[in-house]
Amino acid sequence: MPAEPPTDIARAVSEVRAQRQAEQGALRSVRDKLDQLEAQEAQQRKLSRTMVIVAAVVLLVLLFIAWRVVITRAEDQARNAVPVQIPSKVDMSKKPAAKAEPAK
Repeated sequence: MPAEPPTDIARAVSEVRAQRQAEQGALRSVRDKLDQLEAQEAQQRKLSRTMVIVAAVVLLVLLFIAWRVVITRAEDQARNAVPVQIPSKVDMSKKPAAKAEPAK
């Protein structure tokens, strides 16, 4: 008697092996795609973090410049300020001169 299994069993075994290989190939493909997506997400997070840092630095520089402009203007006004002379007495007996009306 031959030791070969019946052809139905051999065919069933080969179909199961082919199915398993197809499933493993599909799983590898899905895993590769997931790895690519994770790498893209990590790159996007890194880019977002970098953009936030750059925006913060630009904001700080602009705030510093604005602060320096305000301080400089305040110092200029303090240097150029003319003291106001306030009289000790005000003479209310004199009326201001009437302004001439413009000709029509």
